[in-house]
Amino acid sequence: MIILSKSMVNINTNPNNIFYIYSKSESCKVDNHLNDSYEIFMALSNNIKYFVEGSMYELSKGDIIITTDLEVHRPQVINSDPYERRFIQFKPQFFSQILDAEYNPLKIFTRRVAGKGNKISLSLHKNTPILSYFDSIGDCYKKGDAKNNLLMYSYMIQLLICLDEIYIANTNSLKTLKNIDNRVTKVLTFIEDNYKNKISLDILCESLFIDKFYMSHLFKEATGFTIVEYIQSKRIQNAKKLIMQGKSMTEVCYSSGFEDYSNFYKTFKKLVKLSPKKYSKKYSDSSR
Repeated sequence: MIILSKSMVNINTNPNNIFYIYSKSESCKVDNHLNDSYEIFMALSNNIKYFVEGSMYELSKGDIIITTDLEVHRPQVINSDPYERRFIQFKPQFFSQILDAEYNPLKIFTRRVAGKGNKISLSLHKNTPILSYFDSIGDCYKKGDAKNNLLMYSYMIQLLICLDEIYIANTNSLKTLKNIDNRVTKVLTFIEDNYKNKISLDILCESLFIDKFYMSHLFKEATGFTIVEYIQSKRIQNAKKLIMQGKSMTEVCYSSGFEDYSNFYKTFKKLVKLSPKKYSKKYSDSSR
């Protein structure tokens, strides 16, 4: 296994659309973002909080966070100890010929409400082979030849099945760090119902009869997002869905709640790390 001291480095590239990273760094400077793939994140240190949509999870060593390409997320380190983790990103469509409707372990990603049930705790499953699967996938990813790419596929299937079994049995998977304040829940619901319309912090707080300065602090503390960031994230989630449906960029922009293309473009690129057109092309190429 390769150990990285201060930076996150791509070990290798492969044609299988599976991306593996192990990293140990002194700090964590990661903004809220959206991936263009599914992700399995494993904490290897005990100093991580993980924000997904409106939920916050406190992670212990060995805990796992799963996210889809439509869930905005961000890790946060809570002390000065090294930040250690590894994760796998993968394109779910490349398993579609193997997995069927009768049994599909990828449902642990899709059968959830966004931001809910992202955490899988391994604390009650000491004998799980998940760590071994991560190691095997990392070794195959590093080698990168045809034989090891095929082996990597087989380990990925076994990892997904194992995660599915633990997810179902794990009563802690739906627990977040703490119960969210009822006022924050009202804000989340209001945003979900109105993000496609013109909405601002003033409009939101006036509608809910909440002081905007106090609410801004409470919301950030509970979710890891500012209210504006969360509104933007919901709009970009919708934009990605519309792009995958083949809608024009103009329709995507205005149907997602943006008032001008320039703001849409900047926000999309900030969260997705690609321009809308490049994301569309990348999605089209991967779907062939």
